[in-house]
Amino acid sequence: QEAREQQYQIAAQNQADLNKKCHDMKHYIAYLRQEQVTEKSERIINDLAQTVEEFDNRIHTGNPVLDTILTQEQALCRQNQIEFRCVADGALLEFIDHLDLYVLFGNIMDNSIEYVLNYQEPEKRLISLIVFCRHNMVGIKEENFCDKEPELRDGLPITSKSDAGNHGFGLRSVRSIAEKYGGYMTVRCENGLFTISVLLPRELPDA
Repeated sequence: QEAREQQYQIAAQNQADLNKKCHDMKHYIAYLRQEQVTEKSERIINDLAQTVEEFDNRIHTGNPVLDTILTQEQALCRQNQIEFRCVADGALLEFIDHLDLYVLFGNIMDNSIEYVLNYQEPEKRLISLIVFCRHNMVGIKEENFCDKEPELRDGLPITSKSDAGNHGFGLRSVRSIAEKYGGYMTVRCENGLFTISVLLPRELPDA
């Protein structure tokens, strides 16, 4: 828990620094475009502008904490040639403590990234994440490719890794946080997709 909090603080600061640098670079690029440029220097400016746009490709969900988390995860996916599709209404998650939010989505994404890294085919290196509202419930749904249905124990996948005692702890944390807010988590594998689903009531449960 403490490690996750430190990770979030570092990620938030790094993102703030990057945002400022991207903002300043855009002004610098705009200034350069106004100067007399050659064909070669124009190509360099265009390449620089494209690089800045890639770094400035932040996720906007309406929740600053979730934006920081998912932008960090998006960058990690990009580094590993993983396609990350995200449609999230972060405003629905305002009632969740910032650290719980970081642990919840950090573990969901860690699990999915680790899974798809097993595949070389580009079409299998895909992660889809949505956050939505349905019947006064907030839904979080993550999907990634699954070519073999995992064996489940206590509702969680059993790993074949040697560190089985530690592996899978992330999803247990996800389930624990879901239950803390009066909701639940389920996992399933069907039709070639592994799915993590979290449903939370929009109001905090009575103490």
